[in-house]
Amino acid sequence: MIRAKLAAFCLIMAALLGWQIAGVVTTTRGAGKGIPCDSNRASSAGSGCWLVCPLGDGDRLDEWGATISIVVRNCLNVPIAGIPATDFWLVGCADGLVLCGGRGIQADSATNANGETTISGAMMAGGCAPYGLAVIAQGLVVLNHDKINILCLPIITKSVDVSGDGGVIDGVVELVDFAAFGQVYNKPADYDECFDYNCDGEVELVDYSIFGQHWEHACPGGLQSP
Repeated sequence: MIRAKLAAFCLIMAALLGWQIAGVVTTTRGAGKGIPCDSNRASSAGSGCWLVCPLGDGDRLDEWGATISIVVRNCLNVPIAGIPATDFWLVGCADGLVLCGGRGIQADSATNANGETTISGAMMAGGCAPYGLAVIAQGLVVLNHDKINILCLPIITKSVDVSGDGGVIDGVVELVDFAAFGQVYNKPADYDECFDYNCDGEVELVDYSIFGQHWEHACPGGLQSP
């Protein structure tokens, strides 16, 4: 939710990788629709295939040059400083991820005097987001330049926690996840990109090794609502 001190402002943001991308109409859990304004600014670099784990020991965004930079300004184009790091997080486009602690990741710092911050670390989450990621700021999802559609960053995100009791992701890498992995392992006809952890077009021994490295890893504080 937007803090009282920002109630008089229109929060505007954008997060963009190294090229222009089309807006994607989607939904996101734990996020309200963004508020449009005309002075949004942001930049980033890199894209790719991001491995995450409930324990938070997967890939870091900055390890392969995909740090997300965010700028927050009001409708008068004035930077907003001091927004806490915990007020920023990421979600999967089309609700593909279940976040540990309701957030999974936060910004690296509060916004500076220029209204700037970054997200560069590792995420604690289960699930799969093959359609990319959306940026959330204080409960508002970042919109595309058209101010209508959600800005969906082309960072394909995959967790080794893909299931749980009843097929519900539970924040633990366990036997039910291994069983799901086994259903597509080394079976080209049943290929599922959510189990292709190194994004080479196959679910094979390398992916099995990656899965094994995260066996029995779990969300430190469990799955919680944001």
